[in-house]
Amino acid sequence: MVRNQKQIEPVKPPGKWKKSKAVTLLYENTRWYAERGSTSFNWWLNELYDENILTIPLQFVPEYVGVSREAVLKRAKSGGLTVFSFILPEHVKTVFGKSKVRDSKKRIDLVPKDECDQWIDILSDISEYGDYINDRSD
Repeated sequence: MVRNQKQIEPVKPPGKWKKSKAVTLLYENTRWYAERGSTSFNWWLNELYDENILTIPLQFVPEYVGVSREAVLKRAKSGGLTVFSFILPEHVKTVFGKSKVRDSKKRIDLVPKDECDQWIDILSDISEYGDYINDRSD
């Protein structure tokens, strides 16, 4: 069976993020951009808004696209889907009683809507191709 070779056209992150030391890749060789902090969340959202990047929360993508949660995470971690994450810090005490700041489990993950729409188109093309093959074999 011939597979559809269409790829998702990546959304470019805001230009101001290129030289920023605050925005990093969460996983190597991916398009999963992350920023950590608590006071800069509004600025972070405004940067996405200024670039006209419409987003969907990561947990809603499986329902929107029509795939499993595992498929979304696999595509994102393999570099096939752009994700913008804002990770909130958490203050914890060490065994020795010192205060330490670390990444909390609370984070906001957003996926560009354009990439989700492209993924829907790819799945639709694959479905139509499968229907065509099934009709020919009848």
